[in-house]
Amino acid sequence: NQQELQQALGASDEQMKQLSQTYENARLNRSIDQLQAETKTLKAEELPQFIQDANQLTQQTEKSIQSYIEDNNAVSKSTIS
Repeated sequence: NQQELQQALGASDEQMKQLSQTYENARLNRSIDQLQAETKTLKAEELPQFIQDANQLTQQTEKSIQSYIEDNNAVSKSTIS
């Protein structure tokens, strides 16, 4: 639970948001690195799976961006309040 983790760390909302974004960026970077590594040895018969993996990364990135926007808006609203 994020609230319990936040309390345990004594972190502010802003710090938790940054930690979450750092983790998400690292996860996406690992996926990108893996796809890039696969392109070096990609064979024609592996192309459908590669395309599926690339599409999945695209969806993850879109979700990450949306989450970033929502987190940013939530922190802004609590700061304004």
